[in-house]
Amino acid sequence: VLEECERYIDFAERIEHSEVLPTFVLTRQMARQLRGDTDDPYTLSDHRFNEAEYLETLRQIPNQQPVHWFLLLRMRAYLTLGAADRALEVARESDRIVEVSLGMFQVAEHYFLYTLIMGVASGRVSHRARRRWLRRMRRNRKRLA
Repeated sequence: VLEECERYIDFAERIEHSEVLPTFVLTRQMARQLRGDTDDPYTLSDHRFNEAEYLETLRQIPNQQPVHWFLLLRMRAYLTLGAADRALEVARESDRIVEVSLGMFQVAEHYFLYTLIMGVASGRVSHRARRRWLRRMRRNRKRLA
C-alpha cells in the first residue's frame, strides 16, 4: 500500500492533480500509522509529515472533500484504537461538513461510523443523554438507507 501510494503521489504531483493528492497522502500516512511508523499510535505525524499543518493546509482550499476524507480516516483510526471519545469529537466535526461529500460513498461511511462511535461511547453518558443519542443514532440509520 505504501509503495502504491508513493507512486500515485509522485504521479499526481507530476501532472499537478491537486484534487486527488490529499487522498493518497492521507492513505499513505494511515498505512504508516497502522504499521506503527508514526510518532505515536494516535497521530498521522512522522518525521516528514505534520498532521496538524497538513489539515490546516487542506482547510484553506475551496473543495473541502479532502478535509472530510481526513476526518473519516481519523474516526476510523480512533475507533480502531479504542479512543471512542476522540473519535466522537472528530465525528461531530465531520457531521458539520458531511454535505461536501454528497453523492459519494463517504456520506454513508460518515453516518455508519458516527453511529458506531456513538454506540461505543454511549456507556459513558447519562440516561437522559443516552435517549438523545438513540434518537440521533436512528436518524443516522435512516440516512444510510
